[in-house]
Amino acid sequence: MFEVQGNQGYAGFLLYDETSGKPVWHVASGPFDANGDGSYGFSGALLHFQGGQPASSTTRSTPTSSNIGNVRITFSAPNQAHVQFPARTMDAVHLKLSDKPAGSNQAETGWFWNPAEAGRSYAVEVQNNWVYMAMLHYDSDGSPTWNWVQGDISTGTRNGSFDRYTGGQSLSGSKRAPAAPVSQGSFSIRFSDPCLGQMQYGDLPPVQVQRFAFGGLPSGQECRARANPFWAMFPGRYVGSVNLSIWANQHTERRIFDITVDSLGRISDSSKPTSPYQLFDMVGQVSLNGRFNMTGKNRTSQGELILSDVMEKPCAFSGFVQYSTREFAGQFTGSKIEEGCR
Repeated sequence: MFEVQGNQGYAGFLLYDETSGKPVWHVASGPFDANGDGSYGFSGALLHFQGGQPASSTTRSTPTSSNIGNVRITFSAPNQAHVQFPARTMDAVHLKLSDKPAGSNQAETGWFWNPAEAGRSYAVEVQNNWVYMAMLHYDSDGSPTWNWVQGDISTGTRNGSFDRYTGGQSLSGSKRAPAAPVSQGSFSIRFSDPCLGQMQYGDLPPVQVQRFAFGGLPSGQECRARANPFWAMFPGRYVGSVNLSIWANQHTERRIFDITVDSLGRISDSSKPTSPYQLFDMVGQVSLNGRFNMTGKNRTSQGELILSDVMEKPCAFSGFVQYSTREFAGQFTGSKIEEGCR
C-alpha cells in the first residue's frame, strides 16, 4: 500500500523470502514530489524490521530496523506506478474494483496503528463494502511477517480468516505465484468511525487502532474524513450540566461535567471530581456529523449516564440523558471553553 500525507509518502511491500518462501514485508517513507513532466515521484530507504510483536502476543516489543537499499516509485498516470527496487523493477496498478467509497462506519483507506505497539501496522482499504486488510507483524522468532483478511464489512465489522500466504515473489527474484492461503485463526475488524477502530486476533484482547500520521500534518489531519473546516471547530474543552428527573421520588437533581475532545473526536474526562454533583469517567466519541455520544458515572448512583446529542452551533450543544438502570432521565447542555466562544 502507498499513501501520501502532505508532501510525504509511506509505502509498504508484501513480499516473500527468496529462500524459505515465508511472507516478509518492507516499508519506506520519503518525499512525494512533482517531477516536472506531469508525473509524480516518491523515494525512500527500504527498511527491514526485526524483533517486534507477533499478532498472537500481548507482550509489546520494540523492533529494530536496517536499511536494505532504496526504492523509487514514479506515478505517470492515475492508478499506475513504476517501482524500482534495489535489484529489480515492476509496474503496478491500483486494485480498483468499485467507485463506491467507504461509508462513515467503515475505515478510510490508509495505514492504521496503535501508538503503544510501535512496529506493527495495518494496511486497510474498503471498496463497495468489501475490506482488504494486511497486518504487518512478526513471527515468534522475530522475523517480519504478514497476514491477510478480506470480506464484507457493510456493517462496519468483519469476522474472517487470518490468512497466511507463502512462496510468492521475493524482493529480488522473478515472478512466481504464491501457494493457496492457509488460515492461522480468526480475526475481527471493527469500525464505527473512519479513523478509529479495533483489531482482534482470535480470543486476545482487542487492539485499539487509529490512523497512522507520518506527513507532519497538524494533529488529526491524517484523518481525511475530519480534515475540513466543519470538523475543525470540535476539538477542545467543554463544560456543561445535566438536569436529572428522579422517577422514584419525583424530584430533579443537577450534575456538572468537564470533558475534552481530541483531534480524532475522542472524548475524555477533564475533571478532578471533588463533589457528589460532578460526573466522572466521561468517555465517548464525536461522530463525523457532530453528534456527541458519551457515558459518565454519577457518584450517588450505580450504573452509567448515557448522553447523546447534536451540536447546535460551533460553541454549544445539548441533548438527552438516559440512566443505564432507567431510574432517571433528563437533559443536558454544554459549551466550549475558548475565547471565541465566550
